[in-house]
Order: sequence, then structure tokens, then C-alpha cells
Amino acid sequence: MPERGLESAIIRAVPSENQKAVVWKKLYEAEVRSLYFADLASRCAKRKQILTALSFLFSSGAALTAFGNLANWVPAAFGVVVAIVTGYSISVGLDRRLMLLVELHMSWNRLFNDYQWLWEHWNDDDAARTLEGLLLRAGELSGKAAAEAPWKPKIMEHWADFVYSSHATADAA
Repeated sequence: MPERGLESAIIRAVPSENQKAVVWKKLYEAEVRSLYFADLASRCAKRKQILTALSFLFSSGAALTAFGNLANWVPAAFGVVVAIVTGYSISVGLDRRLMLLVELHMSWNRLFNDYQWLWEHWNDDDAARTLEGLLLRAGELSGKAAAEAPWKPKIMEHWADFVYSSHATADAA
């Protein structure tokens, strides 16, 4: 008689229809999250570009020369703007946040591709074990996102609507 752990592993090696439904659901969820984090990364990059441009503009000698003659307070105001922009960028960890969002996008995109591969190779001998590994990775990514990434429900809802409607259209065709 096999040990309980071995018996459990043997049973899990044979994929069930329920597990197949899980793959399909998780495939969509991974695509939604990949697009969501790509969107957040894009917004963060735009914010960083604007802040960098403002900082450069207000700290440049040309701007001070052009506007400095208007009033005595203009150079000081420019310095305050640069300090605020720089302080904001540092305090929110804009560079670190951008890298995190890009990493989450790429990781969810890889997971989406792996779910897609599994869907197409469902009858392989190790499909159930592969699913188990993918679910573990998804859980780790969800934990990382919950702990470190911003939560924007309207943006997530937008991408969920986009993914589910585009797949419904493709499935109907």
C-alpha cells in the first residue's frame, strides 16, 4: 500500500475537469492583472516624466534668467517648486514603484502565457502538477501586489471588462 503522500501525489497527477475550469479562469485573471499593472506602470512613468521635466525646467538657468527679472520672488519660487517635486518623487518612491509595477506586469504576463501553454497541453502527464505550481506563483504574486502595489479598483474593472469582452467576442466568432 502506498504512503499517504505518494497516493495524494498520484491522484493529483491526473487532472480533473474542475482543474481545467480553474486554468481557464486563472488564464483570464492573469491577463487582466498583466494589463492592470502595465497600465499602472505606464501612468507612473508618465508622472515621473512630468516631474522630471518640471524639476529640470524650474532648476535650469535659462528659466531663472527668463523669468527671474519679473520679480525678486521668482527664483525662490522656482527653488521651492524643485524642492517639492523632488521631495514628492523621493517620498512616494516613484522609481521603486515604477520598477515594482513593471515587474508585476511582466510576472503576470509570464503567468498568463504559462496558463495558456497549460491549456493547450492539458493532457500532458504533469498537467496537474504544473497547475499546482502556477497557482502557487499566482498566490505569491497576489501577496506581493497586495503588500506593495497601489489598488485602483476602477482601473482593474476597466481591464477585466476589456479582457472578458474581447474573449467573449473571440469565442462567439
